[in-house]
Amino acid sequence: MTANDRLATANLGVAIAAFGVAAGMAVMQALSRANLDLPFRSADLYYLSVTAHGTLMALVFTTFFIMGLGYALSEELRFEGGKVLDANFGAYRLPRFSWVPRIETVLVPNDALSPQGGGEPAIINMGAVLANAIFDATGARLYRSPMTPARVLAALKA
Repeated sequence: MTANDRLATANLGVAIAAFGVAAGMAVMQALSRANLDLPFRSADLYYLSVTAHGTLMALVFTTFFIMGLGYALSEELRFEGGKVLDANFGAYRLPRFSWVPRIETVLVPNDALSPQGGGEPAIINMGAVLANAIFDATGARLYRSPMTPARVLAALKA
């Protein structure tokens, strides 16, 4: 096993462990709110689950912001004559930490609403947010992702 394989395996293990902890905390949080007579109900346990789950969710949201940036700015699956041209990740441009801005996720509690999702909203609107920012800054409207420099220049000339 090469060093890259070991690193990839370790990263996968950390991701699986983090998901397991987050899932466990989410279950504890849901059960604590369910008004069931549970033997492990306690304010301390509930606070721990909310805090730990909230911290993990902030990391999840940040990951989804980065994924949304990738979809909007660089990721494109190219076809020619019905054949996929991007057969591996060598040509398919994923976001790199070196070009992603610093992102700080702040979760604002709202006990009046129950949780509705876990991060997907950050992916869905990223293209529209960036397209509108480009329009506000330049007056050029983009309708296709990814919004590459070449596409922005073409929209400016149109």
